[in-house]
Amino acid sequence: MMKKIPLAHRRRDNHRGWRNHCLTAVALSWFVTLPTFLLPSHSHAQGNAAVDSSNQATSQPTSQGFGLRDAFVAAYNYDPRIKAALESVKASEASLNTTRAARLPQVSFSTSYGPLEAKVNGASQSYGGQQVNNSLSISAPIATFGRQESSEKLAASQLMSAKIDFEQKKTILFDDVAQSYFGLLFSEQVYRLKSENKSLLEKQLAEAKTRFDREAMTITELRAVRTRLNNANIELLNASANYIAQKQKLASLIGRTDIAGLTVDSGNEFLKKLPATLDDAKNLLLANAPALKESGQAIIRAQAGVDSSRAGFFPQLTLQGGTSSSLANNDMTQQQYATLNMSMVLASGGTSLLDQTRVMAELKRAQYNLADTKNILIQDLQNRWQNYQSYNQIVKDRYNNLQQYEKIYQNASRSLALGQNTLSQVIDVRSRLIEQYIDYANAVNTKMIFGVGLANSLGLIN
Repeated sequence: MMKKIPLAHRRRDNHRGWRNHCLTAVALSWFVTLPTFLLPSHSHAQGNAAVDSSNQATSQPTSQGFGLRDAFVAAYNYDPRIKAALESVKASEASLNTTRAARLPQVSFSTSYGPLEAKVNGASQSYGGQQVNNSLSISAPIATFGRQESSEKLAASQLMSAKIDFEQKKTILFDDVAQSYFGLLFSEQVYRLKSENKSLLEKQLAEAKTRFDREAMTITELRAVRTRLNNANIELLNASANYIAQKQKLASLIGRTDIAGLTVDSGNEFLKKLPATLDDAKNLLLANAPALKESGQAIIRAQAGVDSSRAGFFPQLTLQGGTSSSLANNDMTQQQYATLNMSMVLASGGTSLLDQTRVMAELKRAQYNLADTKNILIQDLQNRWQNYQSYNQIVKDRYNNLQQYEKIYQNASRSLALGQNTLSQVIDVRSRLIEQYIDYANAVNTKMIFGVGLANSLGLIN
């Protein structure tokens, strides 16, 4: 015979089931709405980078906002180091043109006017007249035996070094901007996660209080929910402080504070330029790396020093010609002349030989530095390449983990409605799910930092 259940007990059970259903609805609404701002495009979610081993095409930015290229342009136009480097290039160009001008003839003119005087027994005597002297001369180098060529080679190398210095500063700046951009994006995602979690806990605390008043929850469970809300407030404050700091960091690089609409997908346009293989990347590195170019210019400057030192053993030939006139007491005297001048160091006390030793040592040092720089850059490239490829896989793994925890959270939320677990247990599952979201977002942004940094090191950002 079936036992009859008192009406009051049935009402209490119905009320408890209705409350569990409400809490489940609140929990599931959080699950449905949260990923919309966190998850990037489908290609990222699957862990397929914007550029994989087959260098396939990628999606374009999905929203109109402040993209990574916008940040690069703003930083380029704002950064004082870039402006100073550009001025150095202009100064080096002027210096090269000045050096080349030494090949051209030099024309000079002089004139003087004064009383007519003469020397008599060492003493000046004036004859009461006036004298005007004019002189026009032209001179041009005939042969410098390598001196002029060495000077021009040195000036041209200094110009190239100025341009390379500009490229190096731009590379460093873009690295800083990319790291700051995705660092800010990640901190924004974490802040929004923590903010959503706090809002949900506030709703659940209100529900928990109602359940406690109706004797459907113990004081221990109510205190547990309140404790989690207090912890969520602390986490939100920390996330907010980190977000503000990251935003200030990016603002200091780009010279503007109106930063909004950041998106992970805005880095795709740079990732799609990456080469398909490591060997192709090495070829790009050897052709574009500013540090390698500068080491090559150091060799050119050292060789110019060697050539200039050797030229010191040869004479210098200069052709000079001109005309002069003198007018005194209405008598005009004119004279034309042409001379070939030769100058040569006959003895230097051994300094020329010592200088030869010095410049040859500098040349060898520059050659060794070039080889060392090449090895360092290739090793750095291999590390960058490996990090980027590794994070492609890490993104896939984190996304799979996230999907598993989403299912676990859904099941836990439904179990709450059936009375098979407590609200505290559901909140614990959600806390772990939040950590999975954070881990996944961190992996995606880190992968973008490595990918964009790799493209930057290969000279592919322009």
